Amino acid sequence: MKKKSIFIYGAGEAGISTILSLEKFTEELKIVGFIDDDLNKVGSKINGIKVYSFKQFIELNFTNTKTEVIISSEFINKDKKESLIEFCNSEKILVKKIPEYRYWTNENEFKPEEISKLKISDLLERNEITVNSQRIKSYLFDKVILITGGSGSIGSQIVLSVVEYNPKHIIIIDINENSLHGLELELKDLNILTKLKIEFFTTDVKDKVTLSHVFEKFNPEIIFHAAAYKHVPMMEKNTLSAISNNILGTFNLLELSKIYNTSKFVFISTDKAINPTNIMGATKRYSECLVQFFALNNQNCIYVTTRFGNVLGSNGSVIPRFQSLIENSKDIEVTHPDIIRYFMTIEEACNLVLEASTMAKNREIFVFDMGTPCKINDLAIKLIKLNGLEPNIDIKIKYTGLRPGEKLMEELLANDDNTIKTHHPKILKAKSKKINYDKYFENLKLLRKYVEANNSLEAVRILKICLPEFKSNNSEYTILDN
Repeated sequence: MKKKSIFIYGAGEAGISTILSLEKFTEELKIVGFIDDDLNKVGSKINGIKVYSFKQFIELNFTNTKTEVIISSEFINKDKKESLIEFCNSEKILVKKIPEYRYWTNENEFKPEEISKLKISDLLERNEITVNSQRIKSYLFDKVILITGGSGSIGSQIVLSVVEYNPKHIIIIDINENSLHGLELELKDLNILTKLKIEFFTTDVKDKVTLSHVFEKFNPEIIFHAAAYKHVPMMEKNTLSAISNNILGTFNLLELSKIYNTSKFVFISTDKAINPTNIMGATKRYSECLVQFFALNNQNCIYVTTRFGNVLGSNGSVIPRFQSLIENSKDIEVTHPDIIRYFMTIEEACNLVLEASTMAKNREIFVFDMGTPCKINDLAIKLIKLNGLEPNIDIKIKYTGLRPGEKLMEELLANDDNTIKTHHPKILKAKSKKINYDKYFENLKLLRKYVEANNSLEAVRILKICLPEFKSNNSEYTILDN
């Protein structure tokens, strides 16, 4: 059997360890070269293997060969990585990467089965976003922290980020018992539960009585409120659930934060809250305004909103869905060939949430620099190619039309908003027009009344009265816009 030819990108220590691991565990591969940008290494041999520059590599003949490139370098820059992947896709060369160093079997070794295909996040990631760890540590150290939606995509990553800073106590709330159990097992496997006090509660943010027991027992100093219903088409069909969970649930937490003298409340919002065209976005915008109302009426707590776009790899998001379809040789469905979204990795988003929360003084809405927006169609094409397949030959892309409430492109700022720079280049403050936030508080009674009466049309009418920028798109509620 003809052996597979392997090139290792990066002729440093990790590259040498990659060779040693491959040679130790398998004989079915042939290491034919390193690729490295260091001109002092190019042309030399390391462990008997020649080092090529990227230019020399792309000039080689790969006709009728079975070749793979394994990226061993953690410091390959985004543009170089894109060039490498683009070339390899054109030559049907599969690109893989070694595991992160912290997952190696021991100091110099990992197993070949731990080498994985590139994910779309590897291609989309920007150059590393750094945060001020010392500032975050001084802010979170020895604090009692409550995280809602704590076993969801964003919430669980906030938990994993927060534990690094040695808080006094972490209280994790989530209505999903299975995911909460999974998070507990993950923290146990990481030996975190033996080092920190962490409590888990299967509690609904709509259940104010149970929430008040949690507040009374633990008196949280900092709240990260990530619990929310987030899927646009689903919430368009479950309007009252969205209003009840996203608005009334947020109000419960805001009220309790005031009663129990919480010192900081961090609300996780979304770009869909800007000029909303759907129920989900409208409920998040309404909640942003409730946060602002409490900021004006409670001087003992600092209230802050963080707003960002889609998160790669979050539960139910488009990329895992596409990957699952590709692995099962099924066609990919894209709603529109021109639909565009901002993307961020979960780690990036949560680190910026922590950084933004340290600089908050009160009432700020922090907007994250999401980089360049991406066409979903282009992501689908890249993901198919990353799996060594040909778009519209091996895997077809079908267009299904925009779903109820869906926009072609999301925004991070309203038309009459602008931004103010902060000390972090990726975090901006939204400077909004003056708004009467009292009306959001005053209309809660009506929202609650129509939720209890199961009257979604009147509940949405109230949302639209309070949010004149809320114009439904491709939805049954467009009749209220006339």
